[in-house]
Amino acid sequence: MGLRTHRCGVPVFVTMLAECKGEDKVTQPGGDVTAAVGDTVTLDCTFETDYTGPTLFWYKQEVNSSPQYMLKCYSANVDKAPEFQEDRFNATMNKPSAPLTIQKLQLNDSAVYYCALRSLFSVYIVLMTVSGYTVPSIKPQ
Repeated sequence: MGLRTHRCGVPVFVTMLAECKGEDKVTQPGGDVTAAVGDTVTLDCTFETDYTGPTLFWYKQEVNSSPQYMLKCYSANVDKAPEFQEDRFNATMNKPSAPLTIQKLQLNDSAVYYCALRSLFSVYIVLMTVSGYTVPSIKPQ
């Protein structure tokens, strides 16, 4: 289930908002992902927006922690947070999607992953899905 927001509000993480013109949408299809240490996983994130220059963000949320910013992608660029500078983490903007790829999985990659869309009004438009991805059972080899 994706969260919808509109070009007239501030970031609010609820499932229903007042109807406004120019709706944006971000969706994470699929469900839980289970993989082994060393594997590569790709987490999908699709979006809809009328804005020609959107930015898509990825966040990681470990158990009992707040979501942590990982990276953002826009046009052909990817900017990563210092903790995610490794080549293991990558996302590519390819409208209408910006999948996150994690290579050489490690046990500490077990988490819920969220994608968020920033559209025309960068301060006001932030979309976050209600459900994310989890890698609950990465097994040591």
